[in-house]
Order: sequence, then C-alpha cells, then structure tokens
Amino acid sequence: MKQLPNIITLLRIAGSFSLLFCDVAGVTFLLLFIGVPLMLYLESIIPIVFIAVLATFAAVQEGHFIRNVNS
Repeated sequence: MKQLPNIITLLRIAGSFSLLFCDVAGVTFLLLFIGVPLMLYLESIIPIVFIAVLATFAAVQEGHFIRNVNS
C-alpha cells in the first residue's frame, strides 16, 4: 500500500512519454490522453480516502460512535 502512489506516478510518467509516440488519431492516444489525468486524480484521492478510513476506525476503537443508552 505504501508503494501505490509511487507506482501510479511511474505509470503517469510513462503514459505521458508514450503520448509523444502515439498517432494523434488513434485509440491508444485517446485512452492515454484520458487515462493520464485520471491517474493524477486517483493519486490525489488515495490519501484522502485512506485518512478518512483511518480516522473513522480510530473513532470507533475509542468508542466515539457508541451511544450510552442509560444516560
């Protein structure tokens, strides 16, 4: 999980350089042209989701979501 952002970055760099060698009218160019920015979005969303999941897990472990019915 720690290496996932690095892998996405390497794929994004490789995809960007691949755009230089693709035919502009081809399907490969279109997929890379759409896919490379989507990888950037994915790379920015992963830490946000990971932090939200960890914060929720920590709150449940500390008992913040458990209501005391007797009080």
